[in-house]
Amino acid sequence: MPKPAPRYSRSLAAALRTFRQRLADERALLPLSLMGIVTGFVTGMVIQAFRFLVEWPAFLWFASGHEAFEQLEPLHRTALAVYGALSLGLFLQFVIKKVPSMGVAHVLQRVNEYHGRLPLRPAVMQFLLGGWCIMTGQSSGREGPAVHLGAAASSLLGQYWKLPSNSIRVLAGCGTAAAIAASFNTPIAGVIFAMEVVLMDYTIAGFIPIMLSAITGTVISHWVYGSAPAFAPPILEAHSLFELPVFIGLGLILGCAAATFCAIHKQCLRLDKIPLWLRFTIAGTVTGGLGYFYPQIMGIGYDTVNLALDNKLTLAVLLSVGFAKLIASATASGMGLPIGIIGPSLVCGACLGGAIGFIINYWQPATVANDSLYVMIGMGAMMGATMNAPLAALTALLELTNTPDIILPAMIAIVVANLVSTQVFHQQPPHLATLARSGKDSNLSVFALALQRVGISSLMQSNVTHCARQLLPTALDALIHEKRRWIVVESAGRPPVLLNGTQLAKGYHEMIDNDDEPHPDEDKPLDLLTIPGEQLKISSIDYQASALEAWQQMESDNVDALLISSTFDSYAPAISGIITRHDIETYYHRPRHF
Repeated sequence: MPKPAPRYSRSLAAALRTFRQRLADERALLPLSLMGIVTGFVTGMVIQAFRFLVEWPAFLWFASGHEAFEQLEPLHRTALAVYGALSLGLFLQFVIKKVPSMGVAHVLQRVNEYHGRLPLRPAVMQFLLGGWCIMTGQSSGREGPAVHLGAAASSLLGQYWKLPSNSIRVLAGCGTAAAIAASFNTPIAGVIFAMEVVLMDYTIAGFIPIMLSAITGTVISHWVYGSAPAFAPPILEAHSLFELPVFIGLGLILGCAAATFCAIHKQCLRLDKIPLWLRFTIAGTVTGGLGYFYPQIMGIGYDTVNLALDNKLTLAVLLSVGFAKLIASATASGMGLPIGIIGPSLVCGACLGGAIGFIINYWQPATVANDSLYVMIGMGAMMGATMNAPLAALTALLELTNTPDIILPAMIAIVVANLVSTQVFHQQPPHLATLARSGKDSNLSVFALALQRVGISSLMQSNVTHCARQLLPTALDALIHEKRRWIVVESAGRPPVLLNGTQLAKGYHEMIDNDDEPHPDEDKPLDLLTIPGEQLKISSIDYQASALEAWQQMESDNVDALLISSTFDSYAPAISGIITRHDIETYYHRPRHF
């Protein structure tokens, strides 16, 4: 195939350069919105592929066509869980020999420390190993792996197109929202989860692209699997004000359950010195042992939630499955299995909430709502307290039930459960506990968050040139006549120095006009560094960097300015621009209106 003509290559490179520079601006709403739609489509397709991976064995193994581990013999399902965990541990320890970071904790770390750049290899491992865990009956959910896959797919797309770091970070949030939306058919919950848990930042320039990505992911899910919600609750409503104290009590109980989940997870994290294969085997044995008696805990468990919503489970089953699922899922996630905990938290909450509703209805059948209301509120309270994402849990509950009347009791239970878990028992959500165990800080300062929103190409000063340290007076006069803001002075064997063009001109003219100083010889080069004026130490940085990356490099290199260049665009100028500490500080202190 013939190579394209150079003018077309230059035109394409120039168009991409312009697009990237627009994305570097924190107010780049239109190009980010376009990228949100693209990443939503890509993420939606990836999530549907993952869903197919974890669901097709059910059509082969179970007559009902969905998860039905109850159909297996007790010893067979126990052996399946142990085998699945043991084989996975042996594979990672002796074949891969290095366990890649995966899940929500991995996404949060990459967003905070690497500006949303997620690598390909852990995402591929998450796709395959997360699917293996669900297929072999580990107590897990598909939403946690989906968050990783969605964020990675969107981030890798941005990295492939060499987009600025600030936009790649937003794209990771877009992928997160699209993944949650495509998994649950809950686009609003996907948006809130991305902003509340992953990005922890609220701006219009972030909200709208993430909303568009969630919408696109939901459309893809509807196209492949239809628009039916994940759960089919009956019409739900609270009967009387008598139930408000009951909802407070429900929040207290589920807050304690969420704290127990987080505590078990945290204790299991401390066993990281045990060989990986043994940790995984312990987790599989716990799941298999509990699954011997309560097969409902194996796999995702949404069929159990639907049975609870239809009031088809006894009180003993609700309590047993709720606590067994809690223990199995917390142990598996704490031991390091690449599973999700959003799904298990929903199942635990549904069962425990249903049990409380069963008891309340038995005690006061005429004054309280149907048990199904407590099932749904229990789901939201458990998810919100476990993930420390109360707003995401509330919106998910509203979208899953399509019942506005549930908002008030759900808000009460979710807020109380969250307060009990975080303030009374001082428990961290599992993804933050995992980061803390590995020595990672999940919190960013207000200064760092502000600098992450903008790329350096939108702050840089492009009125810059470079020259040799020694120049003849005629060449220096021509350089000054160009009226450059900054001049990069290069000399062999020494790092470059940045000169202020205005001050260089002023110092040179003062030197000429000073009668006490000898006039420069026209044939003798002048040393530019001997002319009075502002001189800054500099190092270089790539065109893609965010303002935060630039600031961090200035700190590490102990310089006051950075030379911006493009390492991937062969048609870009050698020096794209200059950014100084003053430029970054000016950006941070300027007023914002969004």
